[in-house]
Amino acid sequence: MKRTLLTIGILVAGLTAAAAYYGYRRATEVTSVWVVLAFGLLMIPYFALGFDRVVEALREMGRSNRVRLTLMGFLLLVPGLVVLVGGGGHLSLRRTLGLVLYIGAPILLLAAWGRGGARPSVVDLLVLLLLWLPVELQYFEKFWNLPAGNPSYVLAKTLGMELALFCFMVVRRLDGVGYRFRLSTEDVSVGLIALLAFLAIGIPTALATGFVQFSPHWVGPGKSFLMFLGIFFFVALPEEVLFRGLIFNMLQRMIRTGGPYTSLLISSVIFGLAHLNNPPGDWRYVMLATAAGMCYGWAYLRTGSLLAAAYAHALVDTIGMMAFPH
Repeated sequence: MKRTLLTIGILVAGLTAAAAYYGYRRATEVTSVWVVLAFGLLMIPYFALGFDRVVEALREMGRSNRVRLTLMGFLLLVPGLVVLVGGGGHLSLRRTLGLVLYIGAPILLLAAWGRGGARPSVVDLLVLLLLWLPVELQYFEKFWNLPAGNPSYVLAKTLGMELALFCFMVVRRLDGVGYRFRLSTEDVSVGLIALLAFLAIGIPTALATGFVQFSPHWVGPGKSFLMFLGIFFFVALPEEVLFRGLIFNMLQRMIRTGGPYTSLLISSVIFGLAHLNNPPGDWRYVMLATAAGMCYGWAYLRTGSLLAAAYAHALVDTIGMMAFPH
């Protein structure tokens, strides 16, 4: 366990330092001590939930004790509260109740009426919607009022991902999510195949439909790497947790017809439709995101790891931002 905690500490410190450096280079007020402290606290559950020993310890601590489970879940609010103490917005009574319900309701629903075992229930699907919709509709981004380069979406999206992992991995004890920080050579090779497969389909389609234009601009290796890290940890991995680790995972357990590929197709279409509220949000984006979802889902299915899908996802987004603006 000591080795696990040391690894988590190194990962938290490393990513926090990278984020602080990025903020410093942008010369914005986002680099305040409060925001850096909140970011570091936000990263503790982010990485801790990626280690089996930590998850098992949390399961044991919360076994048969709904109050303790709920209080453990409320600890996820600490980074956001640190930002508020540092002057990054204010909480009204309505917003406070909204946050309390957002965190408490899913945990209590799963603890009281959720059932164990492999096959998902109606309660599982209801909890998934309660976790996803507020983040998808960007409801909680209004809670923090941060300066230029506003990272409020990072707080909101990461809070949603960590709460989802806590609910389904610790409270629900759902297996096969694939959230683990243990990158293997198979993850790298399969992720690379998924990346190349999508690029072979996506680039010609996006150019032919006028969705993108080829306009490459190189920003240097350092900035490119920081861009990749930001996309990986705060866009790609949270989305892979939701669409592959939870939605695709549970669909496989519910749908027996056609093997896992029926579930792969359905989850990929859901992933595509979720991009309708992202600019430019039209049928071309839905089509391309659905194709990307098929590739990322295949990587997850092949390896059982979200890292393979997430790094392919992050590379697609990074390449798109640097070479194919839409």
